[in-house]
Amino acid sequence: EQALLVATREGDLPALLAPTDRLVVNDSRVIPARVLGRKELSGGAVSLLFCDFGDPPNVIAMLGGKRLRPGTRIILPEARVATIVAPLNDGLFQLSLDPADAPLAWLDRVGHVPLPPYIARPDSLADRAGYQTVYAEAPGSVAAPTAGLHFTRALIERLDARGPQISRVTLHVGPGTFLPIRVDALDEAAMQAGLRGTPP
Repeated sequence: EQALLVATREGDLPALLAPTDRLVVNDSRVIPARVLGRKELSGGAVSLLFCDFGDPPNVIAMLGGKRLRPGTRIILPEARVATIVAPLNDGLFQLSLDPADAPLAWLDRVGHVPLPPYIARPDSLADRAGYQTVYAEAPGSVAAPTAGLHFTRALIERLDARGPQISRVTLHVGPGTFLPIRVDALDEAAMQAGLRGTPP
């Protein structure tokens, strides 16, 4: 088996692939995982990036705000409340979410697309479609698998016509994509999984 690496802007992807080649794409879909809330007592703003719904009512989120301590209650849209249970690493917190039912459907109604920090503007409704790969299907990423953002439907059609096999995998992008790598050896870097939970 061989992998393809082209280190020049010359050339065209369909022309580089033979009919016997296989192109693997990540079909994970970005969900609107960012929610804005306020602390119950002080009214201070808190941003939450939900990262894991795998063990309701306990959830994991990356929080942004001041004086975030265990026991702090955060008022969220549609009368949901997140209570901080414990701080974890890298800005992540364990929360207790009430009510905890259908969290991904709730995010779909109230959440914001978690645009990366280098896009210095608020998200818009257009980002729900635009900040996705054209082959995105399985909801669960908190950031786009950016290696495929430049693919267009026209390019996929040209690849289909040329004949390389296109295989799909689902690899959800987690909050670690927003964090710097703090070790010298890449194989020592901690990787974080994408969001787990029941699709809406």
